[in-house]
Amino acid sequence: MARKIKNTKSPEDRRAEAEALHASIAAQVEELRTSEAWMRFLDFSRSFHRYSINNLLLILAQNPQATHVGGYRTMQSAGRQVTKG
Repeated sequence: MARKIKNTKSPEDRRAEAEALHASIAAQVEELRTSEAWMRFLDFSRSFHRYSINNLLLILAQNPQATHVGGYRTMQSAGRQVTKG
């Protein structure tokens, strides 16, 4: 049986905590927005706008200079063969 935990924070405490968290997030976003690494990631992701963020991060981790990406069948139709291993 699950036991319900009583919330011991007052509404003012929760509000202050939320405001502090919001300020922290805003500062982090501003730092990220002006970061050189973020700008490079945005330039990189522009080439692969149809891919999910997870796939973008995988592509970036494997080859930061990648310009074309495709699945197995796409590579075959382009006259390329993926080598085993």
